[in-house]
Amino acid sequence: MLLRLFRTLSSSRGGATLQKPFNYDQQVRWGWNERGYDITYGSLYHSPVRPKVILEGYGPDGFSVSNVVKNVGDMKKTDGSIFMHGSIMAFPHGCFFWNVESVQDITVDSLAPIALHQPKINILLVGSNTLIPHRQMYPIVETMRKKYGISVEKSELFNAIGTFNFLNAEDRDVAVVLLRDPSAKTEN
Repeated sequence: MLLRLFRTLSSSRGGATLQKPFNYDQQVRWGWNERGYDITYGSLYHSPVRPKVILEGYGPDGFSVSNVVKNVGDMKKTDGSIFMHGSIMAFPHGCFFWNVESVQDITVDSLAPIALHQPKINILLVGSNTLIPHRQMYPIVETMRKKYGISVEKSELFNAIGTFNFLNAEDRDVAVVLLRDPSAKTEN
């Protein structure tokens, strides 16, 4: 593997070794963007088995999700990106609408699909820009941990999306539930 990533060149003086990056292979495997190499590019966008869900962003109406739909009928091809209007529940290889409108609707029962998912989910991220009271989250966290062996972490939407994408790229058994934020501002 190391030989594929680096080309070793020997200097004629003293036999010193100089390593240069093998740019073509890095671009194909890692994906170059204006900020540098994206080490999760190959894992997320080019999964050999089935595509992984990529959460791209959110607005006041819902969430932008990639690698969910590849073909819509015979005539229309898509890049796999869709905008899901409403709150969502995302797994490594699938994304679904989540029938939750407010923080008060988040319960162990509303998270039941997480506990039923196969393969078993180990980490659940709860993303909401609305403050979730500790009194409400504590019983949920304890029940999910003791009964199902699932660690629950709450955070803001932006952080939950990024953490899910990164853990998913690392092939972790992760899920995220994202509560739609009607106060989010859209860019013009």
